[in-house]
Amino acid sequence: MAVLALLLGACDRPAEAVGDAGVVRSQPAADGGAMVRGDGESLRRAGELTRRSVDPAEADEASEGRCSVALSPRVAQGWTLVGFRPGPVLEDVLAAGARRESLVAVTRRELCVSDDEGATWRTRLGGDRGLDEPTLGELGAEGALVLIAQGSAERPSAPRVYVSRDAGARWSERALPPEAAAAGAGARAFHDRLRRIFVATPTRLWTSTDGGEWEGPRALPGATAREVDACGDTLIARAQMDRDSFYFRSEDRGSTWRPFRLGALGLEAEGAVVRCVRWRGGIEAGRAPVPGWWSFDQGRSWQPSRYDLVAARDARARDDDPGLAAVTDAPRCMTAPTGELACVSPRRLLLPDHDAPWRRDRPMQREISAPARCDRLRRVDDRRVVAFGPACGLYVSRDLGGVWRAMSTHLDASRADAVPGRGTGGFVDRDTAWRLDGGLWWTQDGGARWGLVPSARGRSLLWGTFVDRRRGIFVQRDGWVVATDDGGVRWRLVLRGEVSRLVTSGRTVMLTTSDRAMLSLDGGGTWRRVVTLPADRELDPALEVDGERRRLDPSARLRVVQQHDTIELVRREGGGAGREVLVRGLPRAWVMLAAHSTGGAVDRVLLAGGAVLHRRTELAAR
Repeated sequence: MAVLALLLGACDRPAEAVGDAGVVRSQPAADGGAMVRGDGESLRRAGELTRRSVDPAEADEASEGRCSVALSPRVAQGWTLVGFRPGPVLEDVLAAGARRESLVAVTRRELCVSDDEGATWRTRLGGDRGLDEPTLGELGAEGALVLIAQGSAERPSAPRVYVSRDAGARWSERALPPEAAAAGAGARAFHDRLRRIFVATPTRLWTSTDGGEWEGPRALPGATAREVDACGDTLIARAQMDRDSFYFRSEDRGSTWRPFRLGALGLEAEGAVVRCVRWRGGIEAGRAPVPGWWSFDQGRSWQPSRYDLVAARDARARDDDPGLAAVTDAPRCMTAPTGELACVSPRRLLLPDHDAPWRRDRPMQREISAPARCDRLRRVDDRRVVAFGPACGLYVSRDLGGVWRAMSTHLDASRADAVPGRGTGGFVDRDTAWRLDGGLWWTQDGGARWGLVPSARGRSLLWGTFVDRRRGIFVQRDGWVVATDDGGVRWRLVLRGEVSRLVTSGRTVMLTTSDRAMLSLDGGGTWRRVVTLPADRELDPALEVDGERRRLDPSARLRVVQQHDTIELVRREGGGAGREVLVRGLPRAWVMLAAHSTGGAVDRVLLAGGAVLHRRTELAAR
């Protein structure tokens, strides 16, 4: 069986990203039992605690779409759980308030508000009467927020429209015009991001300006119309006329409609994409999946759109993968809170220089990449960017992506690449550890804060090990074996091949591919061909994964085992043979990555997501 070695390593560099320590501490049980429910600060911050024992799978399902996550693992006496910050799965985030001090977000069922950059959330809408796929936006001219819940394009529901004028603290629901309300799921609501809210049925349109009464109805073009949207002061609609469909535009809020000419671009309505740029009232048109042209004068003149070649490639990949489409943004451009242009695409936020000459192969733009396994990014003010998604939780950067701070963590067990396997984490000493999580991360304080190594190659690392504080050997997703001697900042190619075995013994590394075996005595600096590992070498402990069971032997007498939601310590020999449950009730995908022992006693266990089980020092020393 292939052995994938985990070795303990760390990096000398200061942390590049930090997160406040979430700690779950054990307390004496009321009935004298060994296991108690943790009540640490991070769990209080993450939301209300459940008072009953909940199966982790049921807890994950119950918390899906909720602002408050009721997860509280039970930790054994003498142990603490550091860095455990469960959080909600957010679908969109924006900043509100006079100084944009509050974060407002939506899940699939609720609207959430946070006053501490996402460390804690409280529900403002939804609750027992959940919202159906809500979307969140701003009406910039009146400083209001608008929420529209109307399901998805595939599964529409009757629109519900809410408006807040106090940074999301209070919301009022707007009653729809009677005819639109009677249409149920056949009606659709939208807004112009400035001051107007619209409601459309297949044949009629109503408008509300600055919170006033509904005006209308006004007739939509054609027998029926769909894809109605507001691009600044211009409305666009796709009208069905006999067997054909045509795009129309209106510059008087729907009183009159004129054909939208695409012939200058060589486009017909069938097969074309026409939609709002969401910046300066622009309109974009072209072929799916990424329109190639923008207009800021109702289609009279056109210029190349600001989507680069990577965005076009990612859009095609997204269209081919329904799973990716469910969690990532389609390439779209919009107005940032600063008034500048901002474009999103899967796992990227682009800030193009809209005044510079444009070339898709070499655009003038700043690119911000998502940390960890986050899928979406948003710019929320002049300096802050947030990254979020079902496989990461929420991260905040206060310097446009330079330093990321983990505010909460959510691990998605349904995504294969989000559940770490062997060779994805390890310790160098009791409080210094590394892990792979959409990049290479380090902690030097036992998991309270983690730092992301600034290396583009980090996201491509698949598994491997560190042999000391600086030297590491890893396998990339493209099959290359790479080595580093500075903690992961710079990498060099070693060889390419399918690695079946990677084992270590101190600074000695041996790797085996389908056609060779290579040995390094200096942690990957130099290599030579061998047949087998020298006989006097004792292999370092390696994590073994068998389905949902994980096992690691950090010392000769002790074994750490995880089965489902429980991690226990097994004494394999001697008079103290037996089992000690360390933690029970872990959420799915919070799996064990590594363990550390001091003097033969296990004192640290590293989990996916950066949480670390700590044995109290005085007990570990006994």
